[in-house]
Amino acid sequence: MTAKGEGLTLARTAIVGVLIAIAAVLLLTWCVIHGYSIDEQAKAVGITKDILTIVALALGAFWSLRIYVKQRNDAFAIDVKQSVVVVRLPQGWLLKVNATIRNVGKTRVELTLWRYRADLLLPLTPEVEKAIATAAAFSESSAPWPAIAEATLTDEDFGFYIEPSATQAESANIILPGWVESVQIYSFFSGPPDLTRGWWARTFIDLRKELAHGDSDTLAVQGQDTH
Repeated sequence: MTAKGEGLTLARTAIVGVLIAIAAVLLLTWCVIHGYSIDEQAKAVGITKDILTIVALALGAFWSLRIYVKQRNDAFAIDVKQSVVVVRLPQGWLLKVNATIRNVGKTRVELTLWRYRADLLLPLTPEVEKAIATAAAFSESSAPWPAIAEATLTDEDFGFYIEPSATQAESANIILPGWVESVQIYSFFSGPPDLTRGWWARTFIDLRKELAHGDSDTLAVQGQDTH
């Protein structure tokens, strides 16, 4: 636990201790007002103190565990760099998706899922026009672009541990029909305990320039996703 985490735990425990003292004083005052004997007052205060002490210990343990879990989760961090190699086929395109994953956190990271897809941007099909008409088209995590090709790798096809400062290289293939003009390649990487949270990367490909000049024109972005 860090010094900040210890400080928060101590502060919260001190607050509970003050509340216990206030409760004891109020109980003692109540006993005096109602004419309880000294022995009865002492017994009531003792029982109340024991109960509140147990509650304080339970809360302290809960806070310590919560800080530990949060710090451990925050320690998981990877940096994803994605690149795409485009190959012209007789009737379409082969996109070679290369991902370089580096553990920039403090603990070992387990990855068990790689979900990737090609989102159609051009030409303007009815599905693309519908996506553009929604505000979510500008969201990195929930853009409703139509997927023209997608796959999910898990288990024996994709799964490994990355130690801190280590790097892992992975690759996958996407086949697209020849009429596609522009796509964005979206990748999402995740692992236990929560496969809905992880890291994503996007690469934008303009196949019209590939066809005209034979060279790649890509723009890659990356980040952390919760969906």
